[in-house]
Amino acid sequence: MGRKKRRSTTHTPVSHHRKAGSALLPPLAGLNVKPAFWDRDWLPEYLWIASLRQVVPVNRLFKPFYAFMDAVEEFWPADKPPLGCLSDFQVLASKGQEFLAKHGTLVRQLFLTPCGRVLAFFPESPASWLVTEDFVQEGGSLDPGVELGNLRGLVVEMLDGHGELATAARMAVFGRVLKGGRLIFRDLRILDILPKYPDQCSDDERSAVETFARATMGAYLGTEGRYTDRLWPRYFWQHNFDLAPCRRRSIPLVGSKPVSQDQFDILVQRLTNNAQIARNYLDQLAQRLHYDLYEPERGEILHGLFARCVRLYLLVLENPPLWARDTTGIILRCLVDTAITFCFLAQRGTDEDFVNFRNYGEAQKKLLMLHLQDSHPSATSIEGRQASDISQELGGFSAEMIQIELGHWSKQDARRTCSGRRTGGVLPPSLLTDER
Repeated sequence: MGRKKRRSTTHTPVSHHRKAGSALLPPLAGLNVKPAFWDRDWLPEYLWIASLRQVVPVNRLFKPFYAFMDAVEEFWPADKPPLGCLSDFQVLASKGQEFLAKHGTLVRQLFLTPCGRVLAFFPESPASWLVTEDFVQEGGSLDPGVELGNLRGLVVEMLDGHGELATAARMAVFGRVLKGGRLIFRDLRILDILPKYPDQCSDDERSAVETFARATMGAYLGTEGRYTDRLWPRYFWQHNFDLAPCRRRSIPLVGSKPVSQDQFDILVQRLTNNAQIARNYLDQLAQRLHYDLYEPERGEILHGLFARCVRLYLLVLENPPLWARDTTGIILRCLVDTAITFCFLAQRGTDEDFVNFRNYGEAQKKLLMLHLQDSHPSATSIEGRQASDISQELGGFSAEMIQIELGHWSKQDARRTCSGRRTGGVLPPSLLTDER
C-alpha cells in the first residue's frame, strides 16, 4: 500500500509560533504591517471602475478604463503614476481645469455618466471637483431612492472580493501597475500567461493570474502613501449612515453548505433517535450501578458527571436555537470540561482525588451561601434558595470548617488534566462518540 500524500500546510502551524506570556506570536508578528481589508479599505477605491459596467460589459471594462487613465497620466502631477483608485483624483485636482478642458467629453462618458450622480451624495470624496452642479442639474433633482439604490446594488455585488465584478476592477488596476514597470516576477509562468489574459487562457491559467494579482496588489497598494491614510474609505463608510438606513444582508460562511429540507428532516430524525438512545442508556446505567453505601463518593461523582454530560448533550441536540456558534461554544466547553473530569477520575482518580472533588463542590456551595448572606441577604439563588437553606444543607455549623478553593479542584487546568501529565498517558479525546 502506497504512502499517503502528506497534506500541504497553508498557514504556519501552532508549533512554529513563539510564546510570549499568554500570547502565541506568528513568525511575521514582528513586521510593522497594518492589515487592509477588501470590503472596508479597498472596495470604495474601486467603485468608479466597477460602475463602468453601465457603459460596457464587465469583461470589457479594461479598454475604456485604460483610455481614461492614459488621459489622466497626461496631466498627472506626481512622480508615481496613477493606478485608477478613487483617491488618485485628489492628486489630480491640482491640474483639474486643464484636464477637463482637454478631456471633458471622456470624463462625462466614462466617469460622470456611470457614477457622477452617486458621488454627488459624497461632497468630500476625492473626485468631488469633477461632479459639478451643472452636471447634476442636467439630470434633474437627485433621487436618493434611485441613486443610493444603484450604489447599494454595486456595493453588495462588490462585497465578494473574488466575484466577477470585483475581480475585473482589481485586474484593471493591476494592469496599470504592470504598465508602470514596478513589479518583479519570481514566477515566470505568470509572465507567459499575462498576454493571453482574460480571453485566450484556460480557466486554471486565468485563476492563477487573478490569485497572483490579488496577492500582489494587496502588498503593493499598502506601500503607496496616497492610500495608506484611508481617508476616502473611512469617509465613505461613515457617511453612508447619514444617507440611508442600514439594511440587513445575510452573508454565508465561507465554505459552508446550506442544508436542504430533505437533509434537515433526516438530521432531525437522527438527532431524535440519538437523544432517545442517550436517555435509555442513562436509565439502564442507573439501574445497574451499585454504590458503596459506606463511601459513596466515587460512584455518586462518576454517575453525576456522566449524567451531566448526557444532559448537556441533549440540551444541544434538542434545541436548534442553541446551535449558533457563540451559544453552542459555551455549552460544548462545559460538556468537554465535564468529560475531561469524568475520564480522568474514572481512569486515574485516586481516593484523594474524589475527596478533593467533593470538597470543591461543597466549597462552591459555601461561596454562594456567603455571597447571598453578605451582599444580598434578601435575595435567593437561581433555584430559589436562601442563604439559610444552603447552610442547612452544608450541616449548619459544619460549614465553618469548609475551606474554599478558588482555583481548579485538581490544582491544574483542564488541558493538563486532559493530557494526563500528572500520571502520564493521554485520555480519550471524546466521551460521547456516535457515528450514527
